Amino acid sequence: MSGALEHLFARIYLPVDGSLHSGRAASLAVALAKMARGRVVASHAYAARLHDRRFRQMEGGLPERYHSEEVLQHQRDVHDDLITRGLRLISDSYLDQVEVLARPQAVPVERRNLEGRNWRVLLDDVVELQPDVVLLGALGLGATDRSTLGSVCGRLVRRLSLCDTLVVRRLDGAPWDHMLVAIDGSEQSFGALDVACALASATGGRLDLVSSFDPQFHQVAFGAISGVLSEEAAEVFRFEQQQQLHGEIIDDGLARIYRGHLEDAARYAAARGVEVTRSDLLPGKAPDCLERYVSEVRPSLLLLGRTGVHSDDDLDLGSCAERALQRDLGCDVWLGARRVRSGGGGDSDVHVHDQVLGGEPG
Repeated sequence: MSGALEHLFARIYLPVDGSLHSGRAASLAVALAKMARGRVVASHAYAARLHDRRFRQMEGGLPERYHSEEVLQHQRDVHDDLITRGLRLISDSYLDQVEVLARPQAVPVERRNLEGRNWRVLLDDVVELQPDVVLLGALGLGATDRSTLGSVCGRLVRRLSLCDTLVVRRLDGAPWDHMLVAIDGSEQSFGALDVACALASATGGRLDLVSSFDPQFHQVAFGAISGVLSEEAAEVFRFEQQQQLHGEIIDDGLARIYRGHLEDAARYAAARGVEVTRSDLLPGKAPDCLERYVSEVRPSLLLLGRTGVHSDDDLDLGSCAERALQRDLGCDVWLGARRVRSGGGGDSDVHVHDQVLGGEPG
């Protein structure tokens, strides 16, 4: 499976900012690049122009002796030079730290100094470079005790619609030690499974599967419908027959469908030499089930598709991916965009998209 790792992690994009989570992400990026014989693209964004605009906005509050245009221009030039050079030096220092980690492992590092609004220029850079995966910390230097997700991470991840992302939340331990893949039958969930299989094969890490279906939805829906239908409308709709049909056939059928997805996923892993140690089907709302299950089994890495089986092309994140990104579930999170079609027997078709990244959601 070393070839699979080389395909998945040939080029790892790593935004850094000097925070604890950024440092942990850098360590993991180097470790993955070493296993895959790949390279790390380390980037840092700094906003020199923003500082210049802020300085000009504050000029009205300067002492009287600074108000002449000649003096003001001199102060602007000095400030611009100091800020630009200073921020570039800081940026270089952050990138130096990545090279210090990578050098003993013989991992090549490509440096990217970017000027501009952080998440925006990082997104533009990813669009240009088209890496295999983006790996970044969930929190940055601006985090507080109440923070659960940094603004740069949130804004960037939402817009990487066709690029796999590893969001680092834990500050120690290897994410591949215990991997949990959420399976819903979508090609993106099997893409996430494909990544987990490659990592498990290379590292010996544990692989578990989970899926869920909602047997209560139709009961709740029919309860709401019964309160608004007139007798005539209920007769046309054949309300009682419809309710019985859903209760006896559709809800039970959903369980069979999702159990089948888990069985397909286990066969897919077995065909790649990976044993699934635990596989569970849970009744209930998928995001709630997944959050409770993660708190119970405590994986080191949760892998799932960015969107689910019922999504459309305009959706940035599915409900489970949204929950996993926004809340600290105590594990790192892999949001998969690669699409792999499982044939049920381990064969797959990896879909390659012409467009690597999507635009901003509305």
